[in-house]
Amino acid sequence: MLTTASRFIICAFVLALAPSLMAQHYTVTSLGDCGGLAYSFGINDSGAVVGYCTNGSEAQRPFLWTPAGGLRNIGTLGGDVANASAINNAGSVVGYSELAGDAIYHAFLWTKATGMQDLGTLGGSDSSAHGINNLGQVVGLSFITGDREYHAFLWSQATGMQDLGTLPGLPFCIALAINDSGEVAGDCQQALANNSFQRAFLWTQATGMKDLGTLGGADSAATGINASGEVVGTAHTPDNVPHGFYWTQSAGMQEIVTPGSASLAFAVNDSGEVAGIFWPSGAAFVWSKSGGVKKINALLGRNSRWWVGGPYAINSSGQLAADGGTKSNPCCDAFLVTPGK
Repeated sequence: MLTTASRFIICAFVLALAPSLMAQHYTVTSLGDCGGLAYSFGINDSGAVVGYCTNGSEAQRPFLWTPAGGLRNIGTLGGDVANASAINNAGSVVGYSELAGDAIYHAFLWTKATGMQDLGTLGGSDSSAHGINNLGQVVGLSFITGDREYHAFLWSQATGMQDLGTLPGLPFCIALAINDSGEVAGDCQQALANNSFQRAFLWTQATGMKDLGTLGGADSAATGINASGEVVGTAHTPDNVPHGFYWTQSAGMQEIVTPGSASLAFAVNDSGEVAGIFWPSGAAFVWSKSGGVKKINALLGRNSRWWVGGPYAINSSGQLAADGGTKSNPCCDAFLVTPGK
């Protein structure tokens, strides 16, 4: 028979052990050897991943990876360089590709049935697509007539490419994410230059483009949005250090507190899980309001040989499209990173 003291000791031991027993673990699936460096940027709820591979020279090819079919080159619009940026739950892929001659690049929409479609421009030379929702609406950037500025666009099969405008005084705008309500997140900047002043925006059909502010510094950029209209990205604090942010209509912009001295937030799913990296290590994290920060590399298991860097997309199951490598050589493979139960 257990004495009261014995029961207390056992309960204390179990409680102390509980966090490690309950900790969520992650597994890494390398998407295969494509002949060079590989980076993954988009994921859908089926775990299909898109990105691009290099061949060790100037060529760069967009890929689609699926659990059933493996890695597939989806081609280009005739040029040597192309990249796949995002994928929806129907398997439609968007990105950009150089045209024949490699002088200009255009946004594309790829489907299994129709192949790669050139989405055109807003009158300028170049465009690129960066996000797609489950209705097939596409967002990105396009130079306008004269190539003096580039603007954020919203494209659909019915309406073609629509100019979403700019923020006052910030004429270079890019749209990076769109939800199924047609709400768009991105950023606008002052000039085509490094360290150009920039601000995160949220665009809706009803309100147009809204400046989301900063974390007290000068700059911000939005990179992800979920079904609830919650926006994530990166903003500078008053000491000019970048930190990931989480924005909601009710609370505004809040800093995502992570380990390290700085962080970047890339994507958010409908459960409010945010994927990003923290510095100076450049290692991957997932954050949520209820669970706080999970350092992905600490949850791969003691015997894992992998190291996970940029997780640029997260799906409804918490799977990540990420890049990384091994602990001894952390660059550059494309990964699917999957949470355990």
